Amino acid sequence: MKSALVLALGSVLALSAPAVAAAPGGQLTLTKAADLGTPHSVTLDCDPVGGTHPQAKAACATLTEVNGDIDAIKPIDIACPDVYKPETVTAVGVWNGRRIDFSHRYTNSCHTGRATHEVFAF
Repeated sequence: MKSALVLALGSVLALSAPAVAAAPGGQLTLTKAADLGTPHSVTLDCDPVGGTHPQAKAACATLTEVNGDIDAIKPIDIACPDVYKPETVTAVGVWNGRRIDFSHRYTNSCHTGRATHEVFAF
């Protein structure tokens, strides 16, 4: 009898406990490094917008359009110079409860901007 009461009470408590929801938006650490250069990092918080990213509002808008999937950003239709000055960018964090671990090496900063809009504009 006592174990049935404990089981019933546990069931009631489990049903009344608030669900843990994933935080909306995202919290990312973004890093950009030219070959042989010192990496530069910023933080980007979305919903609410914040962090140390100088264009946080625009970067969050871009990421919101693609649900945090940087690979899904449609490139801007601009011509970039044919200069080889590679840079590597990374994004690590969480977007709508999903882990983000993005890394890509672009030919130069123009190609980075073309592909990622404001996300790595710092």
